Amino acid sequence: SIPYFSGISPQRWRTGVNVMIEKKPGVFRVDRLRKILLYEADFNQNNKLVGRDMMRNAELCHVLADENYGSRKFVMAVDDAVNKRLTFDAIRWQRLPAAWCANDAKSCYNWFVHSVACICMRRCGVPTGPLFSMFDTIQRLQHHIRTVHGISEISFGSHEQSPPCHGIGQGNGAGPAIWAVV
Repeated sequence: SIPYFSGISPQRWRTGVNVMIEKKPGVFRVDRLRKILLYEADFNQNNKLVGRDMMRNAELCHVLADENYGSRKFVMAVDDAVNKRLTFDAIRWQRLPAAWCANDAKSCYNWFVHSVACICMRRCGVPTGPLFSMFDTIQRLQHHIRTVHGISEISFGSHEQSPPCHGIGQGNGAGPAIWAVV
């Protein structure tokens, strides 16, 4: 097992830079831009190790849902498409009433509640040290926006009087794994 930086949150990890990139080329409307959070490289590498080990343990312990096709080894998106098609064919063949809900989890990485993510990650065998390191750092981040004009001097994020920011940030190395276990 690779040791994590458990409980260590260096000051240099306390700054996150949000980069706004185009979803569609040439469209610069603010509501059509994608915000990516750039973490310090060693912090994000630690997150990737946590996510990888968590998914390995979750697969061994069979705690992931069978219909979960994201971020898993030996499972492909085409399997999901085939299963959906077979289900629709069986419904039509048996002439059963049915409904289908397709959920687009918009901004899912920005809306994670840390306590729920921690409980789900603990269920998959992640120790408390790496969880504290990841989520304490994210809650204390000072966010700056980077545009073509440079990095903003004004920041937003956690201040001593305000509640901590939640979410894990688009760009977190453990993001897909956390989404899979939640």
